[in-house]
Amino acid sequence: MTQMTPELVAYFNSTLLEGPCWSEERHELLVVSIEQSCIYLINPQSQHIQSIPTHGPVGCAVFVEKNKIWSAEKGGIYETNLTSMERTFLVHPESRGYMRYNDGKLDPQGRFIFGSMGFNSIQPNEGKVFSFDGDSCKVIIEGTTISNGLAWNSKGDTLYFIDTPTRSVNKYNYDCASGKATFLKTIISFDGIGLPDGMCIDQQDNLWVAEWEGGQVCKWDPNTGEKLETIKVPCNRVTSCCMAPPDRLFITTARSDHSHNPLGGALFVQKLNSK
Repeated sequence: MTQMTPELVAYFNSTLLEGPCWSEERHELLVVSIEQSCIYLINPQSQHIQSIPTHGPVGCAVFVEKNKIWSAEKGGIYETNLTSMERTFLVHPESRGYMRYNDGKLDPQGRFIFGSMGFNSIQPNEGKVFSFDGDSCKVIIEGTTISNGLAWNSKGDTLYFIDTPTRSVNKYNYDCASGKATFLKTIISFDGIGLPDGMCIDQQDNLWVAEWEGGQVCKWDPNTGEKLETIKVPCNRVTSCCMAPPDRLFITTARSDHSHNPLGGALFVQKLNSK
């Protein structure tokens, strides 16, 4: 099994740096600093960083078009025009005050899929996973606690999902036409220190899972449940990851006072073809 060490891109001192999302059109990455209520746009080549304030804690943000993003914020789902920086409220399906939005991604059809979790305290089984198509919003998974990693296979007919306290990655049948998700089985279980958090999938349909308190991102074969590679991150709270063509993996982390977490709240990158 291969083991790698990533490079530091930028240090944000964020209590919860999350949700990396790459735009190939812009050659930029966005990440969210949840508790600082901010979205960062990052150009890795020029090292230019732009911040966008949000309406309360922001769980995730995604590029919808080259110059448009959707974000799941405490006050609702917002659209931001990256040319004019005009922000528009869209919808707010999780209006319960004790809940907030967490991780989210675009599905293969361009729907915004995002989950919810407790705000300020854990709310067992109160979370939901929502699907927003630009017009209407519906629930596709219920009874979650800390909704996190989402990924679809290359065919678009399988959804992988992480509800962190279950310590597992679950597999769902996914109907791209309707957006319906049907639970099939658990494919990966975590029995160590690390808890599964954010997740992404590569071109070979292998999963990359970030481990909160585990200090690593691991590559898994979803068909066999075998761990294939490990990236050791120099901080224990690893939150999420995303692919950037052709061979980069961006990794987000969270700050803590732990002595093993001096770079928590930083963004890292791993070149996957490096030895």
